[in-house]
Amino acid sequence: MNPLLSSKLYQYATVWYSDDGGRSYNHSQTLLDGMNESELVEAPDGQILAAMRNRKKYVGLSVSSDGGKTFSNVTYDHNLISPVS
Repeated sequence: MNPLLSSKLYQYATVWYSDDGGRSYNHSQTLLDGMNESELVEAPDGQILAAMRNRKKYVGLSVSSDGGKTFSNVTYDHNLISPVS
């Protein structure tokens, strides 16, 4: 079963992106376990950084180098305290 359609939908964050100006959308191949309330920024070099709230003490970070199709494993920045969701 597609985990995006399961009853556990809110246990993951995923990224939806468009390559055609918003006419259609795709979701990333990476499910970011335990993350929610994601904020994204595209760096000048094209990498996309996702900063995500979660149930841990620190903000979760993940990077995409392929336009949002996939994301790296989540790391935690100990300088960014995350309010517990």
